[in-house]
Amino acid sequence: LPGGGWDNLRNLDMGRVINLGYSLCKTTEDGSYIIPDEIFTIPRKQSNLDINSEIIESWKDYQSITSASVNLELSLFSSINGKFSHDFHRTKTHQVKDHAVTTRVQVRNLVYTAKVDPGAVLDKGFRKQLLTIASHLENNQTRMADFLAEVLVLNYGTHTITSVDAGASLVQEDQIKATFLKDSWATRSAVTASAGVAFHSIIGVKSEESLDVSASFVKQYLENRTNSRVESIGGTPFYPGITLKTWQEGIRNQLVALDRSGLPLYFFINPSSLPELPTPTVKKLARRVEMAIRPYYTFNTYLGCTAATSPNSHNKCILGIFCHRECRDVFWLSRVQFSAYWCAASGPAAPDSGYLFGGLFSAHSANSVTGAQSCPSGYFPLKLFDEL
Repeated sequence: LPGGGWDNLRNLDMGRVINLGYSLCKTTEDGSYIIPDEIFTIPRKQSNLDINSEIIESWKDYQSITSASVNLELSLFSSINGKFSHDFHRTKTHQVKDHAVTTRVQVRNLVYTAKVDPGAVLDKGFRKQLLTIASHLENNQTRMADFLAEVLVLNYGTHTITSVDAGASLVQEDQIKATFLKDSWATRSAVTASAGVAFHSIIGVKSEESLDVSASFVKQYLENRTNSRVESIGGTPFYPGITLKTWQEGIRNQLVALDRSGLPLYFFINPSSLPELPTPTVKKLARRVEMAIRPYYTFNTYLGCTAATSPNSHNKCILGIFCHRECRDVFWLSRVQFSAYWCAASGPAAPDSGYLFGGLFSAHSANSVTGAQSCPSGYFPLKLFDEL
Protein backbone atom coordinates (compact mmCIF):
# COMPACT_ATOMS: atom_id res chain seq x y z
CA LEU A 1 0.00 0.00 0.00
CA PRO A 2 1.15 3.58 -0.61
CA GLY A 3 1.35 6.23 2.11
CA GLY A 4 4.54 5.07 3.79
CA GLY A 5 7.91 6.75 4.09
CA TRP A 6 10.66 5.71 1.70
CA ASP A 7 14.45 5.96 1.77
CA ASN A 8 15.22 6.75 -1.86
CA LEU A 9 18.94 6.05 -1.53
CA ARG A 10 18.61 2.57 -0.02
CA ASN A 11 15.19 1.68 -1.54
CA LEU A 12 13.75 0.81 1.87
CA ASP A 13 10.24 1.20 3.28
CA MET A 14 10.23 3.47 6.32
CA GLY A 15 7.67 4.74 8.87
CA ARG A 16 4.02 5.44 8.09
CA VAL A 17 3.41 9.02 6.86
CA ILE A 18 -0.23 8.91 5.73
CA ASN A 19 -2.89 7.65 8.13
CA LEU A 20 -4.73 4.51 7.00
CA GLY A 21 -8.11 3.54 8.43
CA TYR A 22 -10.71 0.92 7.58
CA SER A 23 -13.95 2.44 8.90
CA LEU A 24 -15.63 2.67 5.46
CA CYS A 25 -15.08 -1.00 4.54
CA LYS A 26 -13.91 -0.07 1.03
CA THR A 27 -12.91 -2.84 -1.38
CA THR A 28 -11.25 -3.13 -4.75
CA GLU A 29 -13.63 -3.04 -7.72
CA ASP A 30 -13.58 -6.81 -8.06
CA GLY A 31 -14.32 -7.24 -4.34
CA SER A 32 -11.17 -9.28 -3.73
CA TYR A 33 -9.48 -6.99 -1.19
CA ILE A 34 -10.48 -4.64 1.61
CA ILE A 35 -8.58 -1.39 1.19
CA PRO A 36 -8.04 1.61 3.52
CA ASP A 37 -10.35 4.61 3.40
CA GLU A 38 -7.53 6.83 2.11
CA ILE A 39 -6.61 4.53 -0.82
CA PHE A 40 -8.24 3.98 -4.19
CA THR A 41 -7.26 1.30 -6.70
CA ILE A 42 -7.19 0.97 -10.47
CA PRO A 43 -7.52 -2.62 -11.76
CA ARG A 44 -4.82 -3.38 -14.36
CA LYS A 45 -4.76 -7.16 -14.85
CA GLN A 46 -1.80 -7.21 -17.21
CA SER A 47 0.69 -9.97 -17.88
CA ASN A 48 3.87 -9.16 -19.75
CA LEU A 49 6.55 -11.70 -20.65
CA ASP A 50 9.84 -10.06 -21.62
CA ILE A 51 11.26 -12.59 -24.08
CA ASN A 52 14.21 -10.46 -25.18
CA SER A 53 15.88 -9.56 -21.94
CA GLU A 54 17.67 -6.28 -21.40
CA ILE A 55 21.44 -5.99 -21.28
CA ILE A 56 22.90 -3.77 -18.56
CA GLU A 57 26.47 -3.09 -19.65
CA SER A 58 27.32 -0.71 -16.80
CA TRP A 59 26.23 -0.80 -13.17
CA LYS A 60 25.57 2.95 -13.51
CA ASP A 61 22.57 2.09 -15.75
CA TYR A 62 21.09 -0.46 -13.34
CA GLN A 63 17.46 0.20 -12.37
CA SER A 64 15.56 -1.38 -9.52
CA ILE A 65 12.94 -3.98 -10.42
CA THR A 66 10.49 -2.68 -7.81
CA SER A 67 11.18 1.06 -7.44
CA ALA A 68 12.32 2.45 -10.78
CA SER A 69 9.73 5.26 -10.90
CA VAL A 70 10.46 6.75 -7.48
CA ASN A 71 14.20 6.54 -8.19
CA LEU A 72 13.62 8.79 -11.22
CA GLU A 73 11.99 11.50 -9.07
CA LEU A 74 13.85 14.71 -9.95
CA SER A 75 13.35 17.13 -7.05
CA LEU A 76 16.57 16.07 -5.28
CA PHE A 77 19.88 14.55 -6.41
CA SER A 78 18.24 11.96 -8.65
CA SER A 79 21.58 10.70 -9.98
CA ILE A 80 22.26 8.75 -6.77
CA ASN A 81 18.72 7.50 -6.08
CA GLY A 82 18.80 3.77 -5.41
CA LYS A 83 22.60 3.65 -5.47
CA PHE A 84 22.79 2.29 -1.90
CA SER A 85 20.24 -0.49 -2.35
CA HIS A 86 21.14 -4.15 -1.90
CA ASP A 87 20.34 -5.02 -5.53
CA PHE A 88 22.50 -2.21 -6.89
CA HIS A 89 25.43 -3.12 -4.65
CA ARG A 90 25.23 -6.78 -5.68
CA THR A 91 25.17 -5.96 -9.38
CA LYS A 92 28.01 -3.45 -9.09
CA THR A 93 30.15 -5.93 -7.17
CA HIS A 94 29.68 -8.66 -9.79
CA GLN A 95 30.36 -6.33 -12.72
CA VAL A 96 33.50 -4.81 -11.20
CA LYS A 97 35.08 -7.94 -9.73
CA ASP A 98 34.10 -10.38 -12.48
CA HIS A 99 34.45 -7.90 -15.40
CA ALA A 100 30.91 -8.82 -16.33
CA VAL A 101 27.76 -7.35 -17.86
CA THR A 102 24.24 -8.11 -16.67
CA THR A 103 21.31 -9.61 -18.54
CA ARG A 104 17.83 -9.55 -17.05
CA VAL A 105 14.65 -11.28 -18.17
CA GLN A 106 11.41 -11.32 -16.23
CA VAL A 107 7.73 -12.14 -16.14
CA ARG A 108 5.62 -9.35 -14.64
CA ASN A 109 1.96 -9.67 -13.71
CA LEU A 110 0.45 -6.29 -12.82
CA VAL A 111 -2.93 -6.57 -11.07
CA TYR A 112 -3.70 -3.21 -9.41
CA THR A 113 -2.40 0.33 -9.11
CA ALA A 114 -3.10 1.72 -5.63
CA LYS A 115 -2.98 5.49 -5.04
CA VAL A 116 -3.28 7.78 -2.02
CA ASP A 117 -6.32 10.06 -1.88
CA PRO A 118 -5.08 13.69 -2.15
CA GLY A 119 -7.13 14.63 0.93
CA ALA A 120 -5.62 11.98 3.21
CA VAL A 121 -4.43 13.13 6.65
CA LEU A 122 -1.03 12.55 8.22
CA ASP A 123 -0.32 9.61 10.49
CA LYS A 124 -0.56 10.47 14.21
CA GLY A 125 3.04 9.50 15.00
CA PHE A 126 4.46 11.47 12.08
CA ARG A 127 2.25 14.44 12.87
CA LYS A 128 3.35 14.44 16.52
CA GLN A 129 7.01 14.65 15.54
CA LEU A 130 6.27 17.55 13.18
CA LEU A 131 4.48 19.49 15.92
CA THR A 132 7.43 18.95 18.26
CA ILE A 133 9.84 20.38 15.69
CA ALA A 134 7.48 23.31 15.06
CA SER A 135 7.38 24.06 18.80
CA HIS A 136 11.17 24.34 18.92
CA LEU A 137 11.14 26.62 15.88
CA GLU A 138 8.60 28.95 17.47
CA ASN A 139 10.80 29.16 20.58
CA ASN A 140 13.93 29.90 18.48
CA GLN A 141 15.50 26.57 19.50
CA THR A 142 16.83 26.02 16.00
CA ARG A 143 19.61 23.56 16.87
CA MET A 144 17.16 21.20 18.54
CA ALA A 145 14.75 21.65 15.62
CA ASP A 146 17.50 20.72 13.16
CA PHE A 147 18.43 17.65 15.20
CA LEU A 148 14.82 16.45 15.38
CA ALA A 149 14.40 17.05 11.64
CA GLU A 150 17.36 14.74 11.01
CA VAL A 151 15.80 12.13 13.31
CA LEU A 152 12.57 12.49 11.31
CA VAL A 153 14.44 11.69 8.09
CA LEU A 154 16.12 8.76 9.83
CA ASN A 155 12.72 7.31 10.78
CA TYR A 156 10.62 8.24 7.75
CA GLY A 157 13.11 8.44 4.89
CA THR A 158 13.41 11.00 2.13
CA HIS A 159 10.13 10.47 0.26
CA THR A 160 6.53 9.42 0.72
CA ILE A 161 5.07 6.76 -1.57
CA THR A 162 1.92 8.02 -3.32
CA SER A 163 1.31 5.21 -5.82
CA VAL A 164 2.11 1.50 -5.94
CA ASP A 165 1.79 -1.02 -8.77
CA ALA A 166 0.75 -4.29 -7.14
CA GLY A 167 1.36 -7.69 -8.67
CA ALA A 168 4.14 -10.25 -8.91
CA SER A 169 7.31 -10.79 -10.90
CA LEU A 170 9.65 -13.67 -11.62
CA VAL A 171 13.13 -12.43 -12.51
CA GLN A 172 16.42 -13.93 -13.65
CA GLU A 173 19.60 -11.84 -13.62
CA ASP A 174 22.74 -13.31 -15.18
CA GLN A 175 26.27 -11.96 -15.07
CA ILE A 176 28.19 -12.84 -18.23
CA LYS A 177 31.80 -12.07 -19.14
CA ALA A 178 32.10 -8.68 -20.79
CA THR A 179 34.41 -10.14 -23.45
CA PHE A 180 31.56 -12.38 -24.62
CA LEU A 181 29.44 -9.40 -25.56
CA LYS A 182 30.58 -8.21 -28.98
CA ASP A 183 29.87 -4.69 -30.14
CA SER A 184 27.38 -5.63 -32.87
CA TRP A 185 23.61 -5.64 -32.76
CA ALA A 186 23.40 -9.14 -34.23
CA THR A 187 25.38 -10.59 -31.34
CA ARG A 188 23.55 -8.47 -28.77
CA SER A 189 20.28 -9.84 -30.05
CA ALA A 190 21.61 -13.39 -29.76
CA VAL A 191 22.77 -12.70 -26.19
CA THR A 192 19.36 -11.41 -25.11
CA ALA A 193 17.69 -14.37 -26.81
CA SER A 194 20.04 -16.78 -25.05
CA ALA A 195 19.18 -15.18 -21.72
CA GLY A 196 15.52 -15.76 -22.54
CA VAL A 197 16.17 -19.41 -23.41
CA ALA A 198 18.07 -19.93 -20.14
CA PHE A 199 15.20 -18.39 -18.18
CA HIS A 200 12.47 -20.31 -19.99
CA SER A 201 14.25 -23.61 -19.44
CA ILE A 202 14.10 -22.97 -15.68
CA ILE A 203 10.33 -22.37 -15.66
CA GLY A 204 9.48 -25.14 -18.12
CA VAL A 205 8.84 -23.08 -21.27
CA LYS A 206 10.16 -24.38 -24.60
CA SER A 207 11.19 -21.35 -26.65
CA GLU A 208 14.57 -21.96 -28.30
CA GLU A 209 13.11 -22.22 -31.82
CA SER A 210 10.76 -19.25 -31.43
CA LEU A 211 13.62 -17.04 -30.22
CA ASP A 212 15.72 -17.89 -33.30
CA VAL A 213 18.93 -18.69 -31.47
CA SER A 214 21.16 -21.70 -32.03
CA ALA A 215 21.82 -24.29 -29.36
CA SER A 216 25.56 -23.76 -29.77
CA PHE A 217 25.27 -20.05 -29.01
CA VAL A 218 23.11 -20.78 -25.96
CA LYS A 219 25.84 -23.18 -24.81
CA GLN A 220 28.45 -20.43 -25.23
CA TYR A 221 26.22 -18.07 -23.26
CA LEU A 222 25.97 -20.54 -20.37
CA GLU A 223 29.73 -21.19 -20.43
CA ASN A 224 30.42 -17.46 -20.13
CA ARG A 225 27.93 -16.95 -17.32
CA THR A 226 29.73 -16.16 -14.05
CA ASN A 227 26.66 -15.80 -11.84
CA SER A 228 22.92 -16.38 -12.10
CA ARG A 229 20.10 -15.46 -9.75
CA VAL A 230 16.39 -16.25 -10.03
CA GLU A 231 14.04 -14.39 -7.71
CA SER A 232 10.30 -14.55 -7.16
CA ILE A 233 8.88 -11.16 -6.13
CA GLY A 234 5.38 -11.97 -4.96
CA GLY A 235 3.46 -15.02 -6.08
CA THR A 236 4.59 -18.54 -5.23
CA PRO A 237 8.18 -18.59 -3.90
CA PHE A 238 10.60 -19.87 -6.52
CA TYR A 239 11.89 -23.42 -6.24
CA PRO A 240 13.75 -25.68 -8.73
CA GLY A 241 11.27 -27.26 -11.12
CA ILE A 242 8.52 -24.65 -10.73
CA THR A 243 6.54 -23.97 -13.90
CA LEU A 244 5.25 -20.65 -15.15
CA LYS A 245 1.69 -21.95 -14.83
CA THR A 246 2.18 -22.92 -11.17
CA TRP A 247 3.76 -19.57 -10.36
CA GLN A 248 0.98 -17.58 -12.04
CA GLU A 249 -1.73 -19.51 -10.21
CA GLY A 250 -0.27 -18.37 -6.87
CA ILE A 251 -0.22 -14.65 -7.65
CA ARG A 252 -3.72 -13.66 -6.56
CA ASN A 253 -3.18 -14.02 -2.81
CA GLN A 254 0.47 -12.94 -2.74
CA LEU A 255 0.66 -9.48 -4.30
CA VAL A 256 3.61 -7.17 -3.67
CA ALA A 257 4.79 -3.77 -4.93
CA LEU A 258 6.30 -4.00 -8.43
CA ASP A 259 6.86 -0.27 -8.80
CA ARG A 260 6.51 2.82 -6.64
CA SER A 261 6.03 6.53 -7.24
CA GLY A 262 6.39 9.25 -4.64
CA LEU A 263 7.23 12.80 -3.63
CA PRO A 264 9.75 14.26 -1.17
CA LEU A 265 8.77 14.04 2.48
CA TYR A 266 8.55 17.82 2.91
CA PHE A 267 5.95 18.05 0.12
CA PHE A 268 3.31 16.83 2.59
CA ILE A 269 4.17 19.45 5.21
CA ASN A 270 1.76 22.24 4.25
CA PRO A 271 -0.94 24.42 5.87
CA SER A 272 -3.73 22.03 4.85
CA SER A 273 -2.08 19.04 6.56
CA LEU A 274 -1.19 21.06 9.70
CA PRO A 275 -4.07 23.58 10.07
CA GLU A 276 -3.35 24.21 13.76
CA LEU A 277 0.00 25.86 12.96
CA PRO A 278 0.50 29.37 11.55
CA THR A 279 1.39 29.35 7.86
CA PRO A 280 4.86 30.93 8.39
CA THR A 281 5.69 28.23 10.93
CA VAL A 282 4.58 25.49 8.54
CA LYS A 283 6.80 26.92 5.82
CA LYS A 284 9.77 27.04 8.21
CA LEU A 285 9.03 23.46 9.27
CA ALA A 286 8.94 22.19 5.68
CA ARG A 287 12.18 24.02 4.96
CA ARG A 288 13.90 22.46 8.00
CA VAL A 289 12.90 18.97 6.88
CA GLU A 290 14.12 19.71 3.36
CA MET A 291 17.44 20.97 4.73
CA ALA A 292 17.75 17.74 6.74
CA ILE A 293 17.23 15.63 3.61
CA ARG A 294 19.67 17.47 1.35
CA PRO A 295 22.80 16.78 3.47
CA TYR A 296 21.82 13.09 3.50
CA TYR A 297 22.18 13.16 -0.28
CA THR A 298 25.24 15.42 -0.29
CA PHE A 299 27.25 13.35 2.19
CA ASN A 300 26.57 10.17 0.20
CA THR A 301 27.48 11.60 -3.20
CA TYR A 302 30.90 10.04 -3.81
CA LEU A 303 32.61 11.80 -6.71
CA GLY A 304 35.41 10.12 -8.60
CA CYS A 305 36.38 8.07 -11.61
CA THR A 306 34.04 5.16 -12.41
CA ALA A 307 35.55 4.04 -15.74
CA ALA A 308 36.66 0.44 -15.28
CA THR A 309 39.57 0.83 -17.70
CA SER A 310 40.97 3.97 -16.08
CA PRO A 311 43.89 3.78 -13.60
CA ASN A 312 42.02 6.38 -11.54
CA SER A 313 38.92 4.18 -11.14
CA HIS A 314 37.62 3.59 -7.62
CA ASN A 315 34.86 1.15 -6.66
CA LYS A 316 33.34 3.41 -4.00
CA CYS A 317 32.66 6.26 -6.42
CA ILE A 318 29.15 6.77 -7.79
CA LEU A 319 29.34 9.78 -10.09
CA GLY A 320 31.95 9.46 -12.81
CA ILE A 321 34.30 12.43 -13.02
CA PHE A 322 38.07 13.00 -12.70
CA CYS A 323 38.92 10.19 -15.16
CA HIS A 324 40.34 12.46 -17.89
CA ARG A 325 44.00 13.43 -17.62
CA GLU A 326 45.61 15.86 -20.07
CA CYS A 327 49.32 16.67 -19.82
CA ARG A 328 50.52 20.20 -20.56
CA ASP A 329 53.44 22.50 -19.69
CA VAL A 330 53.16 24.24 -16.34
CA PHE A 331 55.63 26.95 -15.26
CA TRP A 332 56.43 27.45 -11.58
CA LEU A 333 58.47 30.52 -10.48
CA SER A 334 61.01 29.58 -7.85
CA ARG A 335 62.58 33.06 -7.49
CA VAL A 336 61.35 36.53 -8.44
CA GLN A 337 63.40 39.74 -8.18
CA PHE A 338 62.06 43.25 -8.58
CA SER A 339 63.42 46.72 -7.82
CA ALA A 340 61.44 49.86 -7.00
CA TYR A 341 62.54 53.20 -5.54
CA TRP A 342 61.04 56.11 -3.71
CA CYS A 343 62.60 59.54 -3.37
CA ALA A 344 63.47 61.11 -0.03
CA ALA A 345 64.87 64.61 0.58
CA SER A 346 68.67 64.64 1.00
CA GLY A 347 68.50 67.75 3.18
CA PRO A 348 66.04 70.24 4.63
CA ALA A 349 63.28 70.92 2.08
CA ALA A 350 61.84 74.38 1.59
CA PRO A 351 58.34 74.73 3.12
CA ASP A 352 56.93 75.86 -0.20
CA SER A 353 58.57 73.17 -2.36
CA GLY A 354 55.30 71.23 -2.55
CA TYR A 355 57.07 67.88 -2.21
CA LEU A 356 56.09 65.49 0.60
CA PHE A 357 58.27 62.92 -1.17
CA GLY A 358 59.87 62.92 -4.54
CA GLY A 359 57.77 60.24 -6.25
CA LEU A 360 58.22 56.60 -7.30
CA PHE A 361 59.93 54.97 -10.24
CA SER A 362 61.24 51.55 -11.26
CA ALA A 363 63.34 50.01 -14.01
CA HIS A 364 60.30 49.98 -16.31
CA SER A 365 58.30 53.03 -15.18
CA ALA A 366 59.08 56.74 -14.89
CA ASN A 367 58.66 59.03 -11.92
CA SER A 368 55.47 61.06 -12.37
CA VAL A 369 57.16 64.08 -10.74
CA THR A 370 60.20 64.23 -13.02
CA GLY A 371 58.90 62.32 -16.06
CA ALA A 372 62.04 60.20 -15.96
CA GLN A 373 63.53 57.32 -14.00
CA SER A 374 65.12 59.74 -11.53
CA CYS A 375 64.49 61.85 -8.44
CA PRO A 376 63.82 65.59 -8.37
CA SER A 377 66.64 67.94 -7.42
CA GLY A 378 67.50 67.65 -3.76
CA TYR A 379 66.27 64.03 -3.45
CA PHE A 380 68.07 60.69 -3.53
CA PRO A 381 66.65 57.20 -4.34
CA LEU A 382 65.90 54.56 -1.70
CA LYS A 383 65.10 50.92 -2.56
CA LEU A 384 61.70 49.88 -1.29
CA PHE A 385 61.80 47.15 1.39
CA ASP A 386 65.58 47.38 1.46
CA GLU A 387 66.90 50.36 3.36
CA LEU A 388 63.67 51.24 5.18
